[in-house]
Amino acid sequence: MNKRIQITLLILLVLACGFIGGILGVRTEKPQQRSFTIEARQYAYDPPRIHVNKGDQVIIKLSSK
Repeated sequence: MNKRIQITLLILLVLACGFIGGILGVRTEKPQQRSFTIEARQYAYDPPRIHVNKGDQVIIKLSSK
């Protein structure tokens, strides 16, 4: 195969993978408001971890025990 054709095919493959990755990585849901109550005690938090999406509005209520 001609070297020029190989390079062209490689570039097209990279562009196609980037396009597909961009489509699959796009969020379709709207940002949400999420509210969490976190209980703090000595050297620990409950829940120990929270998960939110980029763009979400987060409200954290902190209480100690």
